[in-house]
Amino acid sequence: MNKNLMIQELFKKLKRLYGRYIILPLKKLLPKSLYYRTILIVSGTLLLVHVLAAIIFYDNYWRQIRSFLLRNLTNNIANIISQASDVQTPEEVEMIVERFRKYTTLNPQMVIINNNTAILQDFDDSPSELTREIQRLIPNNPIHIKEYGENFSILRLNVLIKDNIYITFYLEKDMFFIKSITFFVISTILLYFLSLLIIIQFIRLQLRPINKLSKYAKLFGKGEKIPYIQPSGSIEIRETTIAFNEMTSQIQRFIEQRTMLLSSVSHDLKTSLTKINLILDVNENPPAEEIREEVESMYQMISSYLNFARDDSVIYEKQYINIKDFFKSVIKNPNFKDININIIFEQTHKNIEVSPLLLKRAMDNILSNALHYANKIEITIADLGSHNLSIAIEDDGTGIPEEARELVFRPFYKINEARTAKKGSVGLGLYIVKDIITKHGGSIELGDSQYGGLKINITLPL
Repeated sequence: MNKNLMIQELFKKLKRLYGRYIILPLKKLLPKSLYYRTILIVSGTLLLVHVLAAIIFYDNYWRQIRSFLLRNLTNNIANIISQASDVQTPEEVEMIVERFRKYTTLNPQMVIINNNTAILQDFDDSPSELTREIQRLIPNNPIHIKEYGENFSILRLNVLIKDNIYITFYLEKDMFFIKSITFFVISTILLYFLSLLIIIQFIRLQLRPINKLSKYAKLFGKGEKIPYIQPSGSIEIRETTIAFNEMTSQIQRFIEQRTMLLSSVSHDLKTSLTKINLILDVNENPPAEEIREEVESMYQMISSYLNFARDDSVIYEKQYINIKDFFKSVIKNPNFKDININIIFEQTHKNIEVSPLLLKRAMDNILSNALHYANKIEITIADLGSHNLSIAIEDDGTGIPEEARELVFRPFYKINEARTAKKGSVGLGLYIVKDIITKHGGSIELGDSQYGGLKINITLPL
């Protein structure tokens, strides 16, 4: 056990040392920008791939071809030297040379040198790969080699046959030294930098949406209004942009709601306080009942504001509920006992995934509004296809003017005095309903009821 603990402690110490002396220095050397980090990673990987490709090409292609050409060349030279060494006279040597001149590209020539030292003193006798290979095949014949010509591209090879008779070979270096290796190296380097330029441009295009998103996020953080950002780039960046747009929209909506909340609170409370002041000023003995009524109205308004502010911070979990049981429990509310509510079930699906508390609150708000202006309510629940549920709520009340049907979904909006509002109403009922339906992925519309009142069409996904 102690041994295992010692090993664990040793590994922990090595890990700390590795992090301190290797990881931290590397982090300091690495650029901070994602753009330059990406370029560094990609360029390093690309360079490694090119180097490995060059090494593999050199070992498996260039070196083998060079060895093959050199071996083939030296075999031909050794064959000529071997046959020339077997004859006796210079004329016979010349015949052999002439025969090989016709059928090979070596272009051999017979040369008779009387003073070896004087003529061969400028030749290079240092061993080379070529001379070593020829010497291996013809060990008994001295060899002299010299580079000359433009850019020293020609090799002059003298091989002693006998006495003062030499056979001279004029060889181009391309026969066994591939000049294209230089072109290969240069083209590889150029290809590397060309690939790097293309990759840099591609990285810039990919990071442009992120930079744009960062710019607008800073502006939004300073409290400035920002426009809708058009999603672009890869799928991940597009999804991030869409999420950012939704987030900013929700935050802006939240700020607008809170601004409207403060404005509405100030207006409504000021109105109630003004009424109380008028009652106190007009009457020497102010009626307590009227003051109590205004205080109760203020209390209801403040409760509504607090509930509205609290609901946005609460997360309600969804669960599967039985559709029929849910709506039957909704109409059992004691507040709805004095009104005729009829439910028609035409759906085939039995269950729906919703937040029961939120959906019940939405239904209560709708039925409570209808309760003040209607005597009859009919609820029809049916399938719409495409896994959607339709909830149609109709009444025989006064309805809502067509020009106000979009406005009533705004927070704190109140219809004019032609439609009498209940005490303590702050204009949040239908706004809360729409917010709840939207959170469930549904939609809500207002229309005309067949009974002369208002019809509310709600669509919810199953």
